Amino acid sequence: MKKLIVMGVGIVVLIITAGIAYQNYAYAKLAKEEVNALKVTVQQKDMEIAKLNKDIKAKQDELNSIKVELNDANKALNDARDSISKVIPLPAAPVAQTVNK
Repeated sequence: MKKLIVMGVGIVVLIITAGIAYQNYAYAKLAKEEVNALKVTVQQKDMEIAKLNKDIKAKQDELNSIKVELNDANKALNDARDSISKVIPLPAAPVAQTVNK
């Protein structure tokens, strides 16, 4: 009788252990699926980031070319101002005076 009780308790412990192991397996399987889904999401975000980095680089190149054009225009403007300030002023033409009679 004592042997049967020990064997029964052992079987119950074994069943409980098997149930816990199966539950852990199910959780692990679910976690693996979630990790795989997250990996896909991360890969998509990485591709979006790479595209945005490419767009940013293109915009930076465009801004740099505009900056060069603005610097050239500013230099031309300064050169024009310098040449205008070097022009010798002509003497003022005499103004004819009219006399009221």
